[in-house]
Amino acid sequence: MVRSVLEKHLLTPSFLFNSGAADFVKSLGPIKRILAQDNDALESAYLEAQKAQKDFRRKLRVRGEEVLGQFMGKGLQLWAVLGKPYNVHDAFLNLNLGKHLQKLEVLALPIDLIPSNGDPLRAWESRPVWRYNQEIIRASLWCAENPSIFPLILSNFGCGPDALSVKHVEKILEGTPHLLLEFDEHRAEAGLITRLEAFLDEVTFTPQTPQKPIPFIARKKEEAKPIDEYRNRSFVLPYFSDHVFAFAGALRGVGIPARILPPPDDQTLALGEECSSGKECHAFSFLAGDLAKIARSPRQGGEVFFFPGARYTCLLTQFEEVLNYLLQDMGVKDLRVFTPSMEPLAKLLGIRGLTLLWRGLVTTDFLIKAACERRPYEIHKGMTDSIHHQNLKDIENGLDHDYFATELKRCAARLKAIPGRKEERPIVGIAGDIYTRQHPVANHNLYIKLEAMGCEVWPSPFMIDDVDFSLKQTFDTSFAKWRLPEAAATGLLILRKEVERWKVKKNLRETLPRLREPAPNDILELVSPYIGRDNNQTLLLNIAKMVDFARRGADGVVNAICFNCMLGTVSEAVSVQIRRDYKNIPLPTLIYGTTELSSEKSKLEAFVYQVRQFANKKAVSREQ
Repeated sequence: MVRSVLEKHLLTPSFLFNSGAADFVKSLGPIKRILAQDNDALESAYLEAQKAQKDFRRKLRVRGEEVLGQFMGKGLQLWAVLGKPYNVHDAFLNLNLGKHLQKLEVLALPIDLIPSNGDPLRAWESRPVWRYNQEIIRASLWCAENPSIFPLILSNFGCGPDALSVKHVEKILEGTPHLLLEFDEHRAEAGLITRLEAFLDEVTFTPQTPQKPIPFIARKKEEAKPIDEYRNRSFVLPYFSDHVFAFAGALRGVGIPARILPPPDDQTLALGEECSSGKECHAFSFLAGDLAKIARSPRQGGEVFFFPGARYTCLLTQFEEVLNYLLQDMGVKDLRVFTPSMEPLAKLLGIRGLTLLWRGLVTTDFLIKAACERRPYEIHKGMTDSIHHQNLKDIENGLDHDYFATELKRCAARLKAIPGRKEERPIVGIAGDIYTRQHPVANHNLYIKLEAMGCEVWPSPFMIDDVDFSLKQTFDTSFAKWRLPEAAATGLLILRKEVERWKVKKNLRETLPRLREPAPNDILELVSPYIGRDNNQTLLLNIAKMVDFARRGADGVVNAICFNCMLGTVSEAVSVQIRRDYKNIPLPTLIYGTTELSSEKSKLEAFVYQVRQFANKKAVSREQ
């Protein structure tokens, strides 16, 4: 991020601190000559620093135990201050919180000093992926077991991980008085003091009835459902993108009843806002609205609310847990949320189901691109969308009834029959977070609006790039570390995947879209000038897609993200340098919420004007 806004040369290696000395030393490869140190010296320095850091943390916990032993039960107010290090310890960010607590004669115990009793989260498979949020939850569990110590939880405006992790904390601290403080650049100390004083009055003068702490982790283990149980239940799928038809077809193809909900409407939006805090991304609000709608509607009972999950540092990893909290709060016991990542999804579907799903996802990607190539030029308005929806339904049924090749040929024939006019239009590529860039409700019909303004849209893939890249990386890593059986198994998966892709392309033939996706090795080459290769995979793929659009001749690129999206925000920072590297190509980040803002139209009009200017400059340059 810093490198993207600096003109001068800056060393920006990606250090790997958390995966051992060997990976740390390897990550220093690009600057090893500058450091003038050999591998042994670097490894020794790493181990020594790691030892010093562990010793420092141990001393902090020992000091915490000394403070508790000295002041516990002495009539002092003891508050545990939980949060990320910069919020807890930076007086500028927390508005001099320490001084204010001192004036109130409150003894503050920072999260670093809280005694450690092992790792209670180890047995919780769905724990948050963010380290600092894990530490906040561990500290909350400790506070729940020590009811005389009151938690003070610090957060920031727009912090996505906190928006969902706090929901775990609220469940843990049920019955324990606690205060959540959210800081931003507009907050004043007067308001902070008022809230601290009010909380002090609450814990001082309100009689507290000590409750037995909730066995949070034990309950989590009990709530965990075996995959086999889901096979005997009906699945309900919210409309998260056109690819929902592929998931429904694959589920039914292995004998699991599945139905698709209609796209979110005003009722969904209202219910979603009612069930969310406004701090989560709008994907959560839409899904929560769909869940609340089905929970309150007549149904048979025992359904599974299903959509694909994630295994990277995205808020999506916490949706299942938090949405199940919503059902608990509503008193609904005969409905369950299930959002599997690839591994549990493979257990659910088996080899046959995964093959069906892969066929469906590949086909849907091709169909979306083909529709985007035809819709701007169609003679009969609405014909492309009508045929596209019919094609999606046929793909769903073809996967279910195992006559997929026939349906593919039928889809191709329909697309080929769409009459169109020849016309030159500027090209706009759509990147961004995987939900917003694909979902027409989430991006407020971005594709249609751009086409109405005279553009053609190039869409990004959905999950296909993630699967391709993951398998290639797994194969390369296994082979490099001589884990040959694992490499062989992954290689066979890659071969099977490519055979299925070839079958789809063979049947679609002349209607295949012009736009091709970059190969996994190309992705690493595309991102290497901007971020390290060991970054979040979803971030890598989005940045690679922006660069790929620019290098393939797009006249503009949109980074379409939801409000508070971490990965989208980082992509926005990197996009500054991408824009410079590709002749100042128009590359805005458009941020979407649950409701459409009046400013969106003017922003889009300004962008399209820039796109046209950029396209005209390219045309003039080609003629010279």
